[in-house]
Amino acid sequence: MLRTQRPVARMAIATIAALAVLAASAPAGAVLGPFPPGDDDIRFFWGLTGATCGATDITTSAQNLAYENVPPGAEYYYRYYEGGHVRNEDGPYPVPATGTGTQAYAAFGFGPGTYPRTVGILTRIDVGGRPTYIGGTQISCSGPGATPVVISLEVFTPPCGVGDAPAFPDVPASSPFCLDVDWARVSGITGGYPDGGFHPTAPVTRQAMAAFLFRAAGRPPGSLCMGAAFPDVPSSHPFCTEIKWLVLEGITTGYGDGTFRPGADVSRQAMAAFLYRFAGEPRGADPSCAVAAFPDVPASHPFCGEIDWLRDEGITTGYGDGTFRPASDVSRQATAAFLHRLDGLV
Repeated sequence: MLRTQRPVARMAIATIAALAVLAASAPAGAVLGPFPPGDDDIRFFWGLTGATCGATDITTSAQNLAYENVPPGAEYYYRYYEGGHVRNEDGPYPVPATGTGTQAYAAFGFGPGTYPRTVGILTRIDVGGRPTYIGGTQISCSGPGATPVVISLEVFTPPCGVGDAPAFPDVPASSPFCLDVDWARVSGITGGYPDGGFHPTAPVTRQAMAAFLFRAAGRPPGSLCMGAAFPDVPSSHPFCTEIKWLVLEGITTGYGDGTFRPGADVSRQAMAAFLYRFAGEPRGADPSCAVAAFPDVPASHPFCGEIDWLRDEGITTGYGDGTFRPASDVSRQATAAFLHRLDGLV
């Protein structure tokens, strides 16, 4: 597990991310509250009721499981967290019940801790080895004896191209990148093009990469572009805020001539550098290689350290012929896959 050095360099929505983060950046289709209308959606929701803000502990009178259309063979994971940090995570477990129904369980307590506090329980249910549903509850207490604020969240993520989360029209369920692209859509990292497509094989531009990373970081507040980010990125530029954020976070310094070239395509080596810095430079500001990362990325390559890290973390395996092709453009579907894999690390 990578530990980020730069606080904002975290994915906004992970498969089993903290509910507080999910609530702050829930994509279109996410529903707060009890079960929303749907067709045959799977639902598996652990709720917390009767919350009390105690002297040091936050307790509930019960844990309630509500489930619908849960098939045999499904598995679930659960995570308890506080302030977005994992306190306990377990699973996978066979679901305690299938079909549709409810069950009540004993009281549960979080504590001890200092106020103000936000704690929660989050559940992910997998069907056929694929994440299908995320649901949970968070409780916020301003102090001992305060009235708790309880928020519930449900997010449906059925397999790519199925149910309420279809892929883009140009990313069919048969595409090897379908799950990655649909994850990026559900996570709010991309909304596609105005024509409704994703354009999966098109190269990623530098301005689009800035937008993807900015959204993956949870659209950090306070990043409003009040002046030009670069001479070729004025404050009126539609991606000025995202590009300015890249600069503030040290993810890019632009080109040697002082420009950013927002419409230029991103090469695979530049993508490696962006993702490495986004992850908090886990091997230092200037990583190097003792040996070649790939046959076409020798130890002397200026981006060998970043590409080597990408390979070691399983974010890329290169091409079938064993090469990385560092100077080639990176496609939009490949970028979705890289970000999806990075999501499990930061």
